[in-house]
Amino acid sequence: MTPVKYNGRMVSRTVIILICVGCVLGLVGLTVLGQEAFRTVRDARKAGVSLWAHLRATGRSQLPESQEDAQVGRSWLVRSVGSIDWPLVLLLLIALLLRVLWVVLIQPPSWEIYRDSIAYDRMGGLLVSSGTLSLTEAGVLVPSAFYTPGYPLFIAAVYAVFGTGVGRESALYLAQAVVSVITLFAIYRIGLRMYGRKVALLAVAIGALYWPFVMANNLALTEVLFMLVLSFLVLAAVRLLQSASWWNAALFGLLLGLCCLVRPVVVLWGVAPFLFLLKKVPFRRLTLMGGLALLVFSLVMSPWWVRNAEAFGRFVPFNTSSANPLLVGTHYGFPGDTGITEDVFDIVSDSPEEELAKNARWQSQAIQRLKDQLRDEPGNLLKQRYELTRVALTWPYDLILWRIPQWAWDASIIAQTTLILLALAGFVLNYRSRRSWMLFTLVAYFLAAHVIILIFNRYLFPVMPVIILAAAYAIVTILTLPRTARMPLPDQMAG
Repeated sequence: MTPVKYNGRMVSRTVIILICVGCVLGLVGLTVLGQEAFRTVRDARKAGVSLWAHLRATGRSQLPESQEDAQVGRSWLVRSVGSIDWPLVLLLLIALLLRVLWVVLIQPPSWEIYRDSIAYDRMGGLLVSSGTLSLTEAGVLVPSAFYTPGYPLFIAAVYAVFGTGVGRESALYLAQAVVSVITLFAIYRIGLRMYGRKVALLAVAIGALYWPFVMANNLALTEVLFMLVLSFLVLAAVRLLQSASWWNAALFGLLLGLCCLVRPVVVLWGVAPFLFLLKKVPFRRLTLMGGLALLVFSLVMSPWWVRNAEAFGRFVPFNTSSANPLLVGTHYGFPGDTGITEDVFDIVSDSPEEELAKNARWQSQAIQRLKDQLRDEPGNLLKQRYELTRVALTWPYDLILWRIPQWAWDASIIAQTTLILLALAGFVLNYRSRRSWMLFTLVAYFLAAHVIILIFNRYLFPVMPVIILAAAYAIVTILTLPRTARMPLPDQMAG
């Protein structure tokens, strides 16, 4: 058996192959059994008899009638099995298998490639060992708010369970693989509420096989976790537009707060669902619901606000690095730029005051550079922003596509561009739905926010679930055009 080195361990290829074969056979077996159970329960319901009577009538029950009657008390389990969407289960299992195999078989890139990964790893380890959110490498721990706490807390939770030793990377990547599959379930729930089961299952299938979703789990960056909470935020927004209840408003505020603890860029989009409810809900009730969402949002954020007030002596709502990407954006891809000369990569500070001073200096430098570019090179500035936007939309998440041949890279660009075009078609075809418009505003909001600051495909990656849902709707609608002029929607009349 030829061993292969993975994360410092020697793993037999034969053992890996046997595990993979076993997983595939197990998936096939579960699928067959699940489909058979589903058909049996469905046939019993159609016949209007109990499951045990149906089994007895078809000759598949060997129990005496008295013992069959004793099983009636377990009918809740039978109903539960019959209500499971087994194709969804199969897709999620396939998605999990692909992601686990990618983590196990593919050597991830060194964390040295991405400065953020090194910082997140350090912060997660320090949270476990000292309970302090800090970037300090040695000596006295200096509280930091350079990064919001969501992803470091996630890493710390993984490290607390699996340790901070050599295998911590594998544990983190496997945890992100599970998170990625849960995101697919959120995509399914959104699609089910908006478009119906066919579109929901197709979106899950695309997401399961969308290679950047698989590969992103091998990076210690915020994308996977943020995509999860953002997807559930979208689901809460869809629920809110469908049923403008107090519970849904509170749930939306809760998830908006969790999103901002990972990446605060989404905060201003939080008003969008309430704007779409203006003509549907009385203004006084809508204002109170918005106030409830804001209250829950504030409760979620309040521990971070209190901690920052104690550490920095002032109100820091999200982080102390907001000007960092703004300054980088004045260099990145700008025609004729000779490179970044400012200290934007020096993120470790000796005191909270120094961290605040760095951000203020970066902000001043960024504003001055933007003023100079607008005055002296407005054409190059527009060209830079256009080119970065085009690349961000038509290129897949390139940070994860390492060591692939050129033909695979070209194919990835074609696939990504096709998804974007199909999604645009999906939004156009479903222009009557307020919920579809709301999802479109999320994509447009992310584009606009990052065009102003710094736009590249990593920052747009978390909205890919919305893109995939719209693309799936377009595919199903186009395929059903010969039979109907427009695919009926659950929310066609309600918006």
